Amino acid sequence: MDKSEVIGDIMMLQRDYEFQKQELLEARKAIEELKRENQARSAECQEAWKSLLELQNELMRKSMHVGSLGTRLFHLAPVFTALYLQIEK
Repeated sequence: MDKSEVIGDIMMLQRDYEFQKQELLEARKAIEELKRENQARSAECQEAWKSLLELQNELMRKSMHVGSLGTRLFHLAPVFTALYLQIEK
């Protein structure tokens, strides 16, 4: 190999190095952006999950209340029937 070939190889290696360095930098930036997006989505998912649990608890409370009202109505039905029958007389 003569001197010009060695210099050409060195220059090609430097270009390749700079290109790979730039690609690595861009890949790192992309990874950081994906991490930020992932963290934001994770926070949104956690907030949505918390909201769903709160809604589930509220639904359970309302369901229990409706069940309680149904039980009361069941027990009061004979009283209402008796009152209705007295009014009809």
